[in-house]
Amino acid sequence: MATYTLNISVCSGGNHITTAIKKNGTTVKTVLLNKQEVLDTVLSDDEIGAIVTFLMRSAIKKANAVTPLQMKQAVESASWEF
Repeated sequence: MATYTLNISVCSGGNHITTAIKKNGTTVKTVLLNKQEVLDTVLSDDEIGAIVTFLMRSAIKKANAVTPLQMKQAVESASWEF
């Protein structure tokens, strides 16, 4: 299973945010946004659905859940802090 990591850094002036998405330690994508873009971003229902699906999948894989009950428990007990 691949390990994904987000490295987030803010420039010294605080107006630009760089996010490096890494897969198994190798950067696969870098996104540079200014602070106002981040504050003004509105997510669509599809984007929110994709994020929730990703988080649920992550919880299931992390728990090595294989049965429906294990999957349910993994999702219900998962927590994320940003």
